[in-house]
Amino acid sequence: MHPLTQAGPCSTPSKSDTTEYREAIHARMRAALQHGPLDLTHVVRSCAGAFPSDVVWVLEKLSETETRRVVLEAYELRERQQTTTNEATVSAIAHLEGNPVLCSWYFTSECCRRIGELRDWSRLRLAFLGTPRLYEWFHLRRLGRECLLLDLDAFVIEALSRNRKGPPLNIRRYDVADPIPSDLAGQFDVVFVDPPWYPERYPIWLDRAHTLAPCGLTLFVLFPELTRPGAEGQRNQLLASASERADDLEVLRSYVDYDIPTYEKGQLASCGLAGIGPWKIADLVSVRLRQRISKDSSQIPLQLETWQELQPYGIRVFVNIHRAEDENSGLFEAPTHLPPLLPSPSLRFPGRVAMNVLTSRGHGLVTKQPYRLVQILKQLENMSRIGTPVAQALDRIAVDGTARSILRSVFAEDRRA
Repeated sequence: MHPLTQAGPCSTPSKSDTTEYREAIHARMRAALQHGPLDLTHVVRSCAGAFPSDVVWVLEKLSETETRRVVLEAYELRERQQTTTNEATVSAIAHLEGNPVLCSWYFTSECCRRIGELRDWSRLRLAFLGTPRLYEWFHLRRLGRECLLLDLDAFVIEALSRNRKGPPLNIRRYDVADPIPSDLAGQFDVVFVDPPWYPERYPIWLDRAHTLAPCGLTLFVLFPELTRPGAEGQRNQLLASASERADDLEVLRSYVDYDIPTYEKGQLASCGLAGIGPWKIADLVSVRLRQRISKDSSQIPLQLETWQELQPYGIRVFVNIHRAEDENSGLFEAPTHLPPLLPSPSLRFPGRVAMNVLTSRGHGLVTKQPYRLVQILKQLENMSRIGTPVAQALDRIAVDGTARSILRSVFAEDRRA
């Protein structure tokens, strides 16, 4: 359950904010390049959470006067050898289709290793709130006296449940908008938390962590300074609020990084950035809260209450059915380009908040017939189960020409590779 960058519910930065934001990216980039040449992934990582397309825009401006491209041989450390031949090396969720509704981002295996080596966890009861990859890492390596995962994505839970290696799983499907179950309150020593990167969401997530471990330690991910215009001030407010309620607080800078989810891979590819590596980094904050952050969860909606998920031909499609059916309209409001890929996962982009169809490959669409679309997707789902080729399936469904063209672009064979 991870970061869709935004400046507000659906706000667009002013011209002055955008200029100041790009100047901050410029400064970060120049500081990083002063230490020597970097490949594109590391240039982006040095820019404190700025989206890759924004970084490339600034980099191209710099190349007119200040930078040049050089041939660069990049080196990295080899993966550490596993201590036993039986230890799992591949995550059950590493290659899952991503969930754009829940903003799903999963830690890299190297990030999990870093957190695993922070201290001796063996005598501690550990809860993982929205951090399934980290839970899996700890579970398979038997770190902690007890490990519990609380997560909302049933698809992820199912994938983890199919992997029968390690001790018995301890997983509950849970929405952070709901109170912590009474049998779990106060039962843990440490809680790992990865909220969506909206400043208004952090209080409820930290409140849930405090309920799980009122006398324990909370380790939560904090977005970096250039995640969006105004992010530095938002960070400072969150840290100040936590400090007021904490006995101790420590920030581990750039300690967390993420694998790129499938929905963003499609968006990056559409920007000409298909080859970029794990670019998103963040801080890890360790805090021992002595009082609750928030008691009011009324502002936090149920994240999947109105979204219905279907999986035709291996792609996760999410349709928000909280909209009146308009039988006089076409199935889709035609996008201005095909395929209908979002330029990024950011809610700051105009029109993003109106989109009620999202896919795990980065598409964003608007339908005025959500219930009919669900029925069509169920037909495609059934045909995919019996092995009907996708092209034939799309020819068989009863839709208008524009809708058929859009669906072909979404389910195109080359996009499912």
